[in-house]
Amino acid sequence: HSILTRIEIQSCNTIVPKTSLIETNQTGLLNDTIIDIVPLNIADQEYTSLKEGPLSKTCNSTQIICHLNYLQGERGLNYDDLIRATTRISQRFDDPELFYGLYYLIGNMLKLSSNLVDCTEHMASISYFFRLQLEKK
Repeated sequence: HSILTRIEIQSCNTIVPKTSLIETNQTGLLNDTIIDIVPLNIADQEYTSLKEGPLSKTCNSTQIICHLNYLQGERGLNYDDLIRATTRISQRFDDPELFYGLYYLIGNMLKLSSNLVDCTEHMASISYFFRLQLEKK
């Protein structure tokens, strides 16, 4: 999945690095599509030395995005993917084997904790016995 976008830059002060991440995302109740442009490396000093801005006819399109450039990007988040993921999660929680496994795990953890309590009590008794023996000497 990819997108092709034509960029219209309004200001000569808008400097966008060529290595930016460009993706479409859907937002809002009406699935409004927006385009996000996220610079991956933010090194302002590299771009302040440019003589020509993005609106110039001789704009250096190897370093920055120029006015009326075409760019390829990726498809970002959308509601269809969200609904599919939510459906998969709800189907997994609807599985009776999952709950059986969880109950089994919890039961075993309770038994283990009970055994650990018994073991700790025995260790305390043994250490108390040895302490008494050492005090007698």
